[in-house]
Amino acid sequence: KESQVSEWRIIIAAQPSSNYLAQDTDRDALRVIRGKGIPPSVIVWDGKDQAGSRLNPAKYSYAILLYTWQGGKYLSNWSQLTME
Repeated sequence: KESQVSEWRIIIAAQPSSNYLAQDTDRDALRVIRGKGIPPSVIVWDGKDQAGSRLNPAKYSYAILLYTWQGGKYLSNWSQLTME
């Protein structure tokens, strides 16, 4: 049901958390990349946090959060990425 997606967020965090779905907050995220409609097939992260500072090399977690026009929210499974 791709046409039902109204907004998406890629959440990059130090560790996985379900708070993003339960509390609808991004405050614990290191970086949130946002967009409207269907997410693109490729997203490039510049390795920076919300303030624009470069993060240290480490393993980080990321997930995609989708919002529907009907008010639904869906959080993907968390995956890991390594920044060198």
